[in-house]
Amino acid sequence: MTRLHAFGDSFTYGHELSDCDANGQPGHSSLTYSALSAKHLGIDYKCHAIGHSANNGILRQIKLANIHKEDTCLVMWSFSVRFAFMFAGEKGWHTINKNEDRWWWDNIDQNSEQCLDRSIDSILAAQAILESIGCNYTFLCNNIELQDEIQYNNKIFLYNSKWLDKNKWLLLPRDHKMIKHDNISHPGDEVHRDVFNILKERLNGTNR
Repeated sequence: MTRLHAFGDSFTYGHELSDCDANGQPGHSSLTYSALSAKHLGIDYKCHAIGHSANNGILRQIKLANIHKEDTCLVMWSFSVRFAFMFAGEKGWHTINKNEDRWWWDNIDQNSEQCLDRSIDSILAAQAILESIGCNYTFLCNNIELQDEIQYNNKIFLYNSKWLDKNKWLLLPRDHKMIKHDNISHPGDEVHRDVFNILKERLNGTNR
């Protein structure tokens, strides 16, 4: 059974879209760019996205997924300032950012370049996994900081450019509301549909 697998955070899950309850009921949205892509291709949709995921958490989603060569994967990378840890006890995997664990941010070198470099490491690992499977896949991101790092060959990217395949990326216009937003609310239905309309031009035979 051919599937489209979607990986990411609340943007890919579809929080605040018109058919998605923010508390997780009735489940992920069918109006996200990724769900619309699966419908366009006429294949089953599997949403692995979890709200508030960090990029190393998104990598973990990919590691745990049952992906086959005939499948298509869409990965929307998240904010580099986030990081997921395995905590003891019932808390388990949990994502923190600068507002959630001051000891970590005050005592560990977490400047913006290091955060971006850490995200690139997760992206490179995901690229290696998906290449080894041989499936179709496309990477996107939901914030201008990470897209600029990928698109404009900034300092961190130059270090990794010989490994990172930019041909696997859908780079949105810099003023697109999916990547340039207020960080208060999630992009709405029309923003996801616009991303889908851009993406669908490359969905058939995605980036072989």
